[in-house]
Amino acid sequence: MKAIRVANWERFEKSDHKKCSVMHWIATPNSHDGIGFLTLLTLPDGLRKYGGWHLILQIASKCPTRGLLVSDSGRCIGAKEIALKTRSNEKDISDSIAACLSIGWLEHLEVSGNSPEDSGNSPEDSGDPQEFSGLQNRTEQDRTGQDNSAASAETAPAKKKRDTSPETALVNKHSFRLKGPRAEKRAAILELIRQLGIETADLVLSDISGVWASDLIAHAQAEAERLAGPTKEQLEQWEKVQKIVEQAKLDGTL
Repeated sequence: MKAIRVANWERFEKSDHKKCSVMHWIATPNSHDGIGFLTLLTLPDGLRKYGGWHLILQIASKCPTRGLLVSDSGRCIGAKEIALKTRSNEKDISDSIAACLSIGWLEHLEVSGNSPEDSGNSPEDSGDPQEFSGLQNRTEQDRTGQDNSAASAETAPAKKKRDTSPETALVNKHSFRLKGPRAEKRAAILELIRQLGIETADLVLSDISGVWASDLIAHAQAEAERLAGPTKEQLEQWEKVQKIVEQAKLDGTL
């Protein structure tokens, strides 16, 4: 099976694009002396084919794998769908695809999947839709035809297991209450949990806001004392004061 992709797609992305999940614009070269451009413009209706090329680029920029004309459901995108999405003419888009394939601006990518539906046109010429079973299962080939799928599988990083511990949940819950670097806030909260336990730390953190992470432990100790109520010594002192007041009332001296 063959899908269509934009050759050397990285030319059309800037560093800002790597920070966003959806591209809203693309960068295109403004040189007019390249062999590809000159060849395309000398073809019959060359200017129309060049316009079609830019519509193809714009659709490719919004695909799940940028530059590869495949939908998020795993459907190869061809001339008919591009024309429908861009409100253009299917034949013009089909001619643009064929011309861009011939000058190397577009290229075919071998993918594994189901047999193509009978659309009446060869995908070699027009890029009509083909179905295949997902990008994650495709066999990628470079321009020399070398299979790179095995190497990709070997070099793919292992998926990091998400930390769902109660300590991490408490850090995520209360980090916004503290000031300072994220790592410092995390370390301060974990130290507070170690000293007070999760339940008490949760209560203390709920009543603290805008404190620097470096000052958390001192603030937390004072807050923990407040939540715990008066100490035994404080209660005994209060009882003595109460007895003195009552005796003074009886003696008429108060």
